Amino acid sequence: MIDRYVNWGLPRAKFTLLENGIDTTRVAPPRPLPPTGRRSRFGFFGQVTEFKGLQVLLDAVGRVADDVWGDDAALCIFGGNLENQPEAFRNSFETLVEKAGRRAKFYGSYRSEEMPDLMRQVDWVVVPSIWWENSPLVIQEAFLHGRPIIASDIGGRYTFPRQQRRGSHRQAFRGPPGPQGVGAAARCGAGADQPPAGGEPAPRAL
Repeated sequence: MIDRYVNWGLPRAKFTLLENGIDTTRVAPPRPLPPTGRRSRFGFFGQVTEFKGLQVLLDAVGRVADDVWGDDAALCIFGGNLENQPEAFRNSFETLVEKAGRRAKFYGSYRSEEMPDLMRQVDWVVVPSIWWENSPLVIQEAFLHGRPIIASDIGGRYTFPRQQRRGSHRQAFRGPPGPQGVGAAARCGAGADQPPAGGEPAPRAL
């Protein structure tokens, strides 16, 4: 985001990057799997607004072929503030969730102290925003809990994961902010037996 302001002509020396602080006292272990299970549980965390890309994500989830999605894959949507959104967006979101059927479930708002328990339920964190964001807190939380990220290729959501070198799981899937990009990433995740691993980031353009 600093680079974007600098490109607009503002002096770089005027900017300072301060990361958000998060509670590191509890770290969620990997989700337990049956012997033939897959890492196919996707999680969205954050505000439910029209700019966060949930319409894109739900549409993409519905486009994944049945034989790829399977019976064990699911999208878990954890987020609040839906009641304060424009009526048109609320109706659209609720329609898309209903259309997704068993593939997606909206759990509503959560408290920050509940994050470790919610992370235990998912294998991947999806950040499908359709607007520029600087350093979303959920990316730092995903890193803390060892969950790989599927993100749209806009703003800090892709550059931020590439800069992180801590821990074992540091892979980001990126794509355009539309069904093609997020859908392709979802197909990669739903077909995976294990989340990506390795000490260095391994971004993939989809």
